Amino acid sequence: MEGIAYQVREVVECMTETTKIKPETLMVDGGAAANNFLLQFQADICNLVIQRNECLELTGIGAGFIAGLGVGFWDSPRELEGLVKIERSFEPEISGDERMKLWQGWRKAVERAKGWVEIGS
Repeated sequence: MEGIAYQVREVVECMTETTKIKPETLMVDGGAAANNFLLQFQADICNLVIQRNECLELTGIGAGFIAGLGVGFWDSPRELEGLVKIERSFEPEISGDERMKLWQGWRKAVERAKGWVEIGS
């Protein structure tokens, strides 16, 4: 489970570096989003508020939103804001020092694992 959270942090850091915009909140859905431990750890390691929607499977709903906007059913994405309901938020609970210690441990493990398996052999 922790590996998911660490990988999410890597994606968030890459996006932040690319866009120069650091998010304050990350909205999640999907089967893994039902796991409170995962979401709390994700909030802690990413230092972000993690928000879980009432509906865990938003892919189809999102496609419907995009289609509705495309055909003019809704005039603006702002009209969709009230349709998404947050079931629970997870706030970071660990110190910056603890977060850095965990992150450095993860990075060390990733470095050690490189080259472990040869691709194509």
